[in-house]
Amino acid sequence: MEIVLGKMLLKQVGVTSPRTAGLITAAGHRTQRIVVGDTTGVVTCFGLKKTEPVIVFQTLPGPAVRRVLTLKDKIFVATNSQVRGISRKGKVFFEIDTCMSESILSLQVQDNHLYVAGEYTYSHYVDNKDVDYYMPGDRINDLLLVMMLDSAGKLRHAPVLACNDRALRLLKGSEVLLLMSLSSSPTALTAFHSTPGDSPPLPGLVVYGTNDGTVGMVKFEGALSEPMWEIPAAGRAAVTCVHMHDITGNGRCDLLVGRDDGTVQIFSFETPYDEPECIYSHRLPAAITALCGGKISSANYDEVIAVTFGGHVFCLSSDPARVHADDAVFEQESKRLEEEIAVLQAEVRRKQGDYDDISKELLRAQAKQPVPGPLSLSSAVLPDVRINLRFALQLHDASYLLSLETPNSIDTVVLQCDVPVDVLDVKDNTAAVSFCPMQPQDGNFLLAMYKCEPGATQLSVKIRSIEGKQGTLRAYVSPNGTPRVCRVEKMDIKALSLHSPSSEPFDPTRPNNKLELQGNFTLEEMHSWVAGCVPNVPVKAPPGNDVTFVFVSALLGTQLRCVYRAGSAVFTSDNISTIAILRDVMSRLASQRQRALTINCDMDEASCVHVLKLLKPKLDAQHHIAQQVNLLPALKELQAQEGAADQMLPEYRNILEHGDQLEKDFQLQPCFLERLHGMIADLYIDKYKFKGMQVTSQLPQLNQILADNDFEELVSFFDMIESSV
Repeated sequence: MEIVLGKMLLKQVGVTSPRTAGLITAAGHRTQRIVVGDTTGVVTCFGLKKTEPVIVFQTLPGPAVRRVLTLKDKIFVATNSQVRGISRKGKVFFEIDTCMSESILSLQVQDNHLYVAGEYTYSHYVDNKDVDYYMPGDRINDLLLVMMLDSAGKLRHAPVLACNDRALRLLKGSEVLLLMSLSSSPTALTAFHSTPGDSPPLPGLVVYGTNDGTVGMVKFEGALSEPMWEIPAAGRAAVTCVHMHDITGNGRCDLLVGRDDGTVQIFSFETPYDEPECIYSHRLPAAITALCGGKISSANYDEVIAVTFGGHVFCLSSDPARVHADDAVFEQESKRLEEEIAVLQAEVRRKQGDYDDISKELLRAQAKQPVPGPLSLSSAVLPDVRINLRFALQLHDASYLLSLETPNSIDTVVLQCDVPVDVLDVKDNTAAVSFCPMQPQDGNFLLAMYKCEPGATQLSVKIRSIEGKQGTLRAYVSPNGTPRVCRVEKMDIKALSLHSPSSEPFDPTRPNNKLELQGNFTLEEMHSWVAGCVPNVPVKAPPGNDVTFVFVSALLGTQLRCVYRAGSAVFTSDNISTIAILRDVMSRLASQRQRALTINCDMDEASCVHVLKLLKPKLDAQHHIAQQVNLLPALKELQAQEGAADQMLPEYRNILEHGDQLEKDFQLQPCFLERLHGMIADLYIDKYKFKGMQVTSQLPQLNQILADNDFEELVSFFDMIESSV
């Protein structure tokens, strides 16, 4: 079953942070009012009257609003370390300064209990007194209160933290009662409601969205947790917000999901514990920062309110009058607004020309008089360029997705990297790109400029890095506007950049290699070294004397286990190249810290053949695509001469039928085959480097074997030198 909703743009506010919108009820009204807070500190409350927004109240500008929580007719707003309670008429009835050292990013209120969380700390207040405090090892992405049954069978509220180390933490006081690991970092939480209205959520059920786009539900019961269902990411954008509301009107709450590419999805449930079905999907022009459902324009129809990063407030209505409205009306209104914008832009250009003329006259007048001193630009006020940036590893294709979004349209984006990377095409990318020749001697392995289309506020680029190369990717973002400014965003490319934390246990049955380090380093030092080498490692070391992490390669599926304590560290992997990279990086970092290391390596000979077998399907697939693309021009010419392809072999007919897709797949994987060959060459060099042998003279022969794609000969070649010694 699929549903159709009509879209309306209700209002635009300033740039918004995640989850800074909600709905409140008003006495004597059957419809609800919308509350939105933005980064200028303004909280706007408005309703709808005949589809036109009517402002109820609007606060004065101040510190940026980081979180908005609405409870019936009350509004709670978090700014910096303060929390304010605002009534439905705009009056402040509650205010507390938590004195936290960081801004409050998550907020929950229950009776006289206040739960707040910053980026790294969580606090619980009762009657404005701090009673509980907890600091996990990584960033806190969201905070939720879940109903739990205690030992006496009574319902109580328990806080759940969504942490960046791929874990949900159920707290009891200042302690972790239960920790549940997920496949990716949870970014948004909501309690599961089976029925709409004021009915409480089902005990222990938590719906979550993750950084890789996965949506799922878990159940907490006592000291146990159980995954209920999970919808895989399948290459989707990260989840920014989740919400429960009955949009279909069937008496069961639906799941609303917002993503950072602007997609809004609605999932419907047959039963509370079964996996839901997606019944609606629509993409808005900017990242979704907040979602809520209710009755806004009409008391008879349910609607979804979606707020974007740029401050646009959209309404997706189930009202048939909106669903079946003529699209030409929307197009006509859009054209009218575009014409008004064009007129305003022309006026701005004219005023800018007048300003330039006046400035030139002023400079000529100043030139005739002695200048007392050099002119200073220190008092110039530059516009604040806000960028919604995401740089995350995509596990399904072992590439990094770089997403940039600004409130105003983007003019150009320049990408520069000081290590070799591949730039992959993105399906929805419409920007024109130009590449400059590589200049490794100047530290420019990548220099590309993207010219965005007029009005574009988003740009997505895929980057594939090479493990063993550690550097920095810089994005120079220049939005349209006056004066022209540029903001630089820096992203680290780590030595093991294609490794990701894994929730699966380490497999000791594989042919594993081991690296052992002994020295006078502390636990915190070794943790910082690991974090500098592998992505998505918590900033602070977990509590305890021993730390264990398990990672998996997104490209090959090889594993890496890191076990370390003060003075000792052991790294185990079934890929000898991973061990070689770790040894080089750890040696360099220890030298910088002036720490003496004792290094021992234990290599399993069978691990090289094991990695080659993991690479074989990728090699065969790339060779097969390359062969088909090479045959395609000749087959097209033969088809043009013969007039039909009926006499061709089925294999050749299949190549012609899927020729466009083959060429597209081949273009989407530039240099991928070359990268695979480079990995095999590194594996060959690393194997014999651990034995103290130099085999660079054998690389031409290895390259010829790779070009012939003879796997049996490749395996034999890896043992050729050893057998001859």
